[in-house]
Amino acid sequence: MNQKAVYNLIESLDLKPAIGSKLAIFCNSLEKQTTKSNDTSTTSDRSNTKLMNDTDQGILDCLKRLQVIKLTRPILNLCIQSQTRSELNQAKNAGIETVIDIPDPVFKKLNSLDATYEEYLREFTDIKEADAEELNKKFNLVTPPHGPELSLVLTLVVAAFTILAFIMVKAEGMMDSAEAYWGFFIAGILILFGINAVAINLIKLLKFKKNRASIIADAKRKYVETAESKYLKLKQKIEEEGFQIQNIEYSKAAVLKLEEIDQEEREILKRLNS
Repeated sequence: MNQKAVYNLIESLDLKPAIGSKLAIFCNSLEKQTTKSNDTSTTSDRSNTKLMNDTDQGILDCLKRLQVIKLTRPILNLCIQSQTRSELNQAKNAGIETVIDIPDPVFKKLNSLDATYEEYLREFTDIKEADAEELNKKFNLVTPPHGPELSLVLTLVVAAFTILAFIMVKAEGMMDSAEAYWGFFIAGILILFGINAVAINLIKLLKFKKNRASIIADAKRKYVETAESKYLKLKQKIEEEGFQIQNIEYSKAAVLKLEEIDQEEREILKRLNS
């Protein structure tokens, strides 16, 4: 044993050996063992020496345990007093999770939150790194304009009805009637609107085909932005829920651990001063 190191340990623990106590006897014994004795001794003497060494080792173990308790107490107090996420992180960095005992249900809940976060992060990463074309096929982000077909069909239907009406009116000899005039006039207007709609939608289709790559890329960007917004909201929600659970449960566990080491410290001190 290193005498100076043990004395420094006793001093750091602010221990004052009571006269006649085990700690006082230990200190006296320590002074006598600063140098190793090479003297041969009887079996009885060696047994007595071993007994003394075992006793000294027990006292030394108690001192080391008191040192651990002294170093542990500030970490526990830091955890108990934490109110913010940064304060709790300070306690974690100090090693609170290696000191306290967390109930299994709390661990399962925290692991469940972590699993949910990891799953959504993986999904978001896959979306972000996916090729625009593959993403478009998977989620049908962009569809080509179908206006030309619809406009053409409606225009042809109106034109067909107009032709049939013209034939019927002419057969009935009603070409000079006001009803025929206004009917054909309205039908003509509808056909013109239909032709115009076909032209407009056809232009849109041609533009889509020409700029398809950039349109799909822009659609992917918007989809990723939406997914990122959802991811950030979920992340914030999980972090807040996780913090609330940890802040409450870690504090409870720290209080119990503090009571435990306080009791242990009292027992060790009682043993040393006996």
